[in-house]
Amino acid sequence: MGNELKYQETFNSLMLDNEYRPALHIEWSELSSHASKLLTGVLGREIYAEADREEFYYWRLLLGRDPISEDELNILLEAADADIGDCESYDPDSFPATELYQDFSRKLISKILPFTATDSIADEKGVWFLGDKTSAGEKPYFFTMKVHHHRDDREIATRTGIVFAENNDQAEEKAWSKYGSDSSCKLDVWEVSGDSESFCAYYPNRGCPQ
Repeated sequence: MGNELKYQETFNSLMLDNEYRPALHIEWSELSSHASKLLTGVLGREIYAEADREEFYYWRLLLGRDPISEDELNILLEAADADIGDCESYDPDSFPATELYQDFSRKLISKILPFTATDSIADEKGVWFLGDKTSAGEKPYFFTMKVHHHRDDREIATRTGIVFAENNDQAEEKAWSKYGSDSSCKLDVWEVSGDSESFCAYYPNRGCPQ
């Protein structure tokens, strides 16, 4: 009994915090298949992409058999919600492009993952995709808020999304601090139950076409 208490004291003193990072490992062949299907679907033509380990923890998508044009790259940048840094990574004189760099590739693949990958690390067997830290006690909350035109205050959209929080009040605070603005109002938040959630937005004076 004495040893058990001693062990438990040791375990408790070394207990990790309750934060974790979602992670998913995809092997090279599977990653190549997913990337090829993703690029083919977005660009509307058959594209084969090979996921390749460049060196150490770095990787890329090789497009040697099916290089892409500058216009196609711009389509991918938009689809991946790329930032200006991704746009500046490509030399206008280097088209057609025969590879997609790691950060850009991560953003593309992140679109088909169950979480947003903020980092990726290659190993011998494939690539680890990592998300941001979140608390083990947090749950997903769905939110909606109305968006109004800044000039005449007309309602023009409904912003939707998901935040992770421990309770409803914290979810409201997170949703408003991250996504609210002077043109937003009528925030609604509810816990995601089961394995899915949905909502339907109706706009006045917009009947169905005859």
